[in-house]
Amino acid sequence: MHATPPPFDIVISNVPGVREPLYWNGARLDGNYPMSIALDGRALNIPQRLLGHLESSLKDLERAVGV
Repeated sequence: MHATPPPFDIVISNVPGVREPLYWNGARLDGNYPMSIALDGRALNIPQRLLGHLESSLKDLERAVGV
């Protein structure tokens, strides 16, 4: 039996993190990069914050090659 391919292969999450600083044994949490469950047929999962960096990096690349 064959499964139908998924209608998409990327997940972009915009679930916000905590609003106040978190600490553990005196060390401050500087970043939190959660990942959704990897499912068969899903190629990529991008948190919202990383999506912004991807967009600016693509613009830098376009400028570098003259597009």
